[in-house]
Amino acid sequence: MASVVPTSVVPDSDVVASLEGVTRCFGDFRALSGVDLCIRQGDVYGLLGLNGAGKTTALRVLLRYLRPDSGVARVMGRDVQSDWIRVAPLLGATIEAPAFYPHLDGATNLRLLHELAGSPAGRSPEQAMELVGLDRRPGIRVRSYSQGMLQRLYIGQALLGAPKLLVLDEPTSNLDPRGILEVRNLIRRLRDEEGITVVLSSHQLSEVEDICNRVAILHRGRRLEEADVDALFGADQRWLEIEVAQPDKAFERVRLLDWCQEPELRDGRLRLRVLEARRAELNALLVGEGFEVSQLVTRRPSLEDYFHRVTADA
Repeated sequence: MASVVPTSVVPDSDVVASLEGVTRCFGDFRALSGVDLCIRQGDVYGLLGLNGAGKTTALRVLLRYLRPDSGVARVMGRDVQSDWIRVAPLLGATIEAPAFYPHLDGATNLRLLHELAGSPAGRSPEQAMELVGLDRRPGIRVRSYSQGMLQRLYIGQALLGAPKLLVLDEPTSNLDPRGILEVRNLIRRLRDEEGITVVLSSHQLSEVEDICNRVAILHRGRRLEEADVDALFGADQRWLEIEVAQPDKAFERVRLLDWCQEPELRDGRLRLRVLEARRAELNALLVGEGFEVSQLVTRRPSLEDYFHRVTADA
């Protein structure tokens, strides 16, 4: 199993938000049990878990929608419960999306929300519309928005003012492939060009793997893992997959090579671990001994593989 990056090694100056030993119960049901999370400056941080794992509860505690039974949630080092006046301007969220007026266009809806919030300094409704790519569709009533446009409008309202942390609950849920791509590219742009740290929840593991640099896995209210995505899939986690004629005989031959590690047959293909520098040598050896090699590919585990392995016995 990949090594976890401990929260304790992260310098305090890099921490944008955290949960520290947070427990939250609903009657006899324990939704969160001593959960620690650490979101760093510049992260796109993915909170992963099955339905009911505690993802949304954790985000609600971070946003002060829920008070924890124990533990503390912090943003920029400030307790969200006791110092909310200073924390609130730092946050933008779509966890509870506003009910937009369907007969008005997107820009008018954002202007109304901006005024209701007291017209906070920073990003204006017009700038938010431009940032999420809706300024090119002026005058369209919200009732005519596609699901993808509506999701971008939700994110636009979360960007009013000048939030440092953007919290998104299932941002690609119910979107078609084009809408998913648009939201994914928007999140990257917010981080890379606007310097906004993003934390999102999802159970769509392939989407998270593509966009997040850091993840935490929640399962039955407990945090099982928290790590950098790159650390999960380092060079020592990769293997070589070979499609070869007579795979059984090829397997028996490779087993005799002490520099080929963990050989196995899976779905008619030969899998093993071997140093990058010796892969060409292995291919030449097999071909030289009469094995017809049709494909030789480096593979690595997916986030879905990792998720299922971590949660299997939890």
